[in-house]
Amino acid sequence: MSDQAVQQASQLQYPAPQTTPDPSEARRLLSITFNPGEHVWLVREQHEPTHGLWHLDVAQQGGFGTWLLRRFRYDEATSVLYFLGEEALSDAAFAAIRASRPRFPMP
Repeated sequence: MSDQAVQQASQLQYPAPQTTPDPSEARRLLSITFNPGEHVWLVREQHEPTHGLWHLDVAQQGGFGTWLLRRFRYDEATSVLYFLGEEALSDAAFAAIRASRPRFPMP
């Protein structure tokens, strides 16, 4: 192949495939961590297309009856769900979440 052909080939730009982000696998793996019948609210679900990540925050009751905000990250490339931490929610913060955010869609 001539140098000119190589240069022309390297200048070709192919459009990235256009796909709609789908959180279903991230939600499926996250739902495995919940107990049957547990009340969980989806606080945040954000896709980061540059790195192929889903950020999911949920509100759920902890072991001692307190309401917690738990943060997770799902890596699309490796199909791994990471737990990033949790923090206690005040009664007022939980009431606001419960009134404004959807329940987590259990499979």
